[in-house]
This record gives sequence, structure tokens and C-alpha cells, in this order.
Amino acid sequence: MRGKREMTKKCPHSAAAVYTAALNSETDWEYVKFTLHLELCWTSMATGDWAKCAYHAKVQFESSNRSKTFCAYLEMIALYHKSPGDTAALVKLAEEVPKHLLVIAGKHIHVEKYCIRKARSFLKNKNFLFCPAYELMYFFGISAFCDDKRLRL
Repeated sequence: MRGKREMTKKCPHSAAAVYTAALNSETDWEYVKFTLHLELCWTSMATGDWAKCAYHAKVQFESSNRSKTFCAYLEMIALYHKSPGDTAALVKLAEEVPKHLLVIAGKHIHVEKYCIRKARSFLKNKNFLFCPAYELMYFFGISAFCDDKRLRL
């Protein structure tokens, strides 16, 4: 709760410290770890620390069976903003995104369909996406917690 409160005060660095402390103290519950890594991805995006965002997305992808499509897309867009010239790694991740689509009760998860559509668009448009992290932050409402200067292009 403290981390969310810090994000609403537009202090993503303080929120990241709270989430990191919680992650270091938590050892048993995998879902809590997944959620903390996701929150650390959002705080890293809000501060523009793309390397940390990619790290937390990769940890989510490797350690959890939940929404691997979303985690692969998160890692892809973090690497896209961190080093847009590394097209080989980006193409590899974009091709991996559709392979992990979850089907629950015969239905696909809408966020995963969105991620697959964006990954295919990346491959189709000659390895280009226009500000995918900011688009995802807006989609999840994280952009409201960022400092306005951070969102200017």
C-alpha cells in the first residue's frame, strides 16, 4: 500500500524503494513476487530506467507461468526504449510474444491479444513502434502517476 501511495504522490523512486524492500523480505508467495516485479516495471518505466524494467520483466517471464505473453512484450518494449538499435534481440522477443498465449475457459486474455497485435505490428513495420512504453503506461493508467516532464517527447 505504501508503494501505491508513493506512486499517487508522483514519487516513483520512493515507490521503487518500498517495492524492492518488500520483494527482498518476501520469500514464499510467488504471486506476491510477480506483482512486486510488475510494480517495479511500472516504477522503472515512470523513471525512464529501461534496464531495470527489462530485468524485472525478464524475471517475471522466467519465474512465473502467468501471462508470459505480457512479460515478453514488457521486456521487448523496455529493450526497445533502452537500445532501439539492437534489432536482433527485439525481433527475437517479438517473435516469442505470440508463442505463450494463455487460454482460460476457452477465451483469450485481452491484454495478451493486445501485446500480440503490437508485437506483430513491430515486425510488420520494419522493427518500429511509436513510443510503446508510454502507450502501455497510458493503457494501464500509470501515466497519471508520472511527473509531467517525464512524459514529454
